[in-house]
Amino acid sequence: MRMLFPGITHARPGGAETLVVDLIRHAHAVLGIPAVLMGSRDAFVVRRLNELAVPHTLVTEDGLHGFRADRDDLYLHFGRTPWLPRVAHLPGRALVWGILDTLVTAWSHFGERHLFGRSPLADALNRGLIRRLLRGRALLAMDGATADAIDGFVGGDVQTPILALPFDGSDRRAPRAVTSRPVTVLSYIGRSDNAWKIRPVRRLLRDLAQIDGRFELDVYTDDAGPYAAMIEAVRGANTDVHYHLGLYGAALRDRLSERSDLHLSMGLAALEGAVAGVPTALIDPTHADLPDHYRYRWLHETERCTLGRFVHDAPVFPGHTLSALLQAASSDRRVALATQGAAHVATHHDPDTIVRQLLDTPSTWTNRDLCRWTPAAWSTVRPFRRSVAAP
Repeated sequence: MRMLFPGITHARPGGAETLVVDLIRHAHAVLGIPAVLMGSRDAFVVRRLNELAVPHTLVTEDGLHGFRADRDDLYLHFGRTPWLPRVAHLPGRALVWGILDTLVTAWSHFGERHLFGRSPLADALNRGLIRRLLRGRALLAMDGATADAIDGFVGGDVQTPILALPFDGSDRRAPRAVTSRPVTVLSYIGRSDNAWKIRPVRRLLRDLAQIDGRFELDVYTDDAGPYAAMIEAVRGANTDVHYHLGLYGAALRDRLSERSDLHLSMGLAALEGAVAGVPTALIDPTHADLPDHYRYRWLHETERCTLGRFVHDAPVFPGHTLSALLQAASSDRRVALATQGAAHVATHHDPDTIVRQLLDTPSTWTNRDLCRWTPAAWSTVRPFRRSVAAP
C-alpha cells in the first residue's frame, strides 16, 4: 500500500501542508508506508520533506505518463484540484478528507459561480456526491464543526464521520513558569492569503485596546503586508505588532516557548502553541469582524476535536473574555493550563492512532468515481470552465 496525494502544488506553508508532512513522516517511520506526491517540485511539502530527509516519490505532470499505480494504493483528496482528471484512470481507492467544509460542499461547482453566483444545479449535484461518498465510506471530516457544516448542507439524516487531524507533539516544550515582565506577549499563527485568517486578529486588537497594560502581538505568517493593511486601523496605542516570517518546525516552537505568554489561533496553528508549552486558546475564523461580545475557549475545552468554526453574529458565545484568559495565563494556573493543552493534543491528535484509522478506512470509491461527480473534470466542461474562470 502507498498513500498518494494529488495536487500538491502550494508553495506556502499552511495547515494542509503541515498535515501532509506529518502524515507522510509518521506513515513512513512507524508503519513503513511509502508516499507519492503528485504536483510541483516547488511545493512547500516537497521542500519540507527534503529538509527532514523523509523518503517520498514526486510525480510531476510531465512524469505522470510513466507512473504505475496499484489496486491497494490510497489516494487522499482534501479538495478538488486539476489533478483529479489526470489520475482518473489509475487504480486504487479514493478518500476525501474534509479539512474545510467548503472544499467539500462546493466540490461539484465548476466555475459557473464566477458569472452567475451559487448554482442550484451544482448544489444538487454536490448533495448527491456527498450522499454517495458517505455510502461508499469515502468521506471524512476533520472535526465536529466541519461535519456539522457538511451535514447541514446535505440535509436529512446524514452523519459525516470525523477523523481528527494528526499532529506530531513529540517535540514538546516544557511550560515555563510565570515571569514578571513589563509587556505581555500574545502570539497568533496564520497564512496571509485568506482574509478569514486575518479578521480574527482585528478582534484581538480591539479587545487588547480595552485592557490596561502593555502588549505585543507576535504574528507568524508568510507575508506581513495583508495583515498590516487589515489590522493597523484597529490597533490600540498599548499594543505593538511584530511579524515573524517563514518560521516553522522546531524554530517556531522555540520562539513561541520563549516569547509567548498566551497563544491564540485556529486549526493546526493552535496545536503548535500547545506543543510549545504555551497556554493556548481557540479563536474562530470569520468572513466578517467578530462581534464585541465574542468569547474565546481554551483548547482543552473544545468538543469533537473542533479547532475553529466559521461564525457569524450570535446572541451568546460561550467562553471567556480575553482579559480573563490573560489573567489566568499570568497566574499560578499558567503551567496547569499549558499542560492541559498539550495533553489535549496528545489525546485527540495522536498521529499513530489517526494514521492507522485513515489507512483502515474501507473506501469503495475510485478516482474515476469522483470524476463522474466533478463537472470540472469532464472533458466537455473543461474548456468552458477555463473561459468562465478567466478574469
